[in-house]
Amino acid sequence: QQHRLVMFYGVSPGAGKTTLSAWLKNRLEREGVNTLWIEEHHVHKLDIFTEVVKVFTHSSNDYETPLLDAAQALVTQYANQPTTVITDSLFPSYTWLFTQGVQKSEISSFSKKLAVVLTVLNPLVVWLDGDVKTLLQRAITQRGSAWLENLIDSMNSYVYAPVKPVTSIDEVVSFFEELQILQTAMFTEWPHKVLQLNVTGTSTKVLQQQLE
Repeated sequence: QQHRLVMFYGVSPGAGKTTLSAWLKNRLEREGVNTLWIEEHHVHKLDIFTEVVKVFTHSSNDYETPLLDAAQALVTQYANQPTTVITDSLFPSYTWLFTQGVQKSEISSFSKKLAVVLTVLNPLVVWLDGDVKTLLQRAITQRGSAWLENLIDSMNSYVYAPVKPVTSIDEVVSFFEELQILQTAMFTEWPHKVLQLNVTGTSTKVLQQQLE
């Protein structure tokens, strides 16, 4: 209960963010904890993320203000409520920024500001790390080849793509391996608690035990 905000963040698709964040939500609710679970695709339905969606839909350079405003709105809404907020991929927003071609130094600067804003909720990052290639293959096995094709199409709309076009599974792997390097650097300097879980070859039951 000491962490009022629990942020699940994965190194790539297939890491199990949704599965584990949903499990934690249900576990806390069984213990009588009022819980709000915000999945990544729910961002379009929440008013506090309206400006964030606009920024990343139109590839605006003014990303910092709407992200920090959304974080502040979340804090303002839940700081004085007995609620634990669980997010899936929303914050600290490194993936979004990476896809937009934001430089590492700028992401680091943003990360430090975000950490200050979220301090009131004593945030915990649950970082699902592991072997990118293995995790992507798991996602493909679970979701099918059509999912991979849609992912590649989506990735080619990123600012990242003109510099490094994505046309194959190997290039998808390279993208997420670069993202993994960025995440490692950012979480190393993140001032709040980070629970790093290696999800490669680790059973869901064991991961749940580690979350407890």
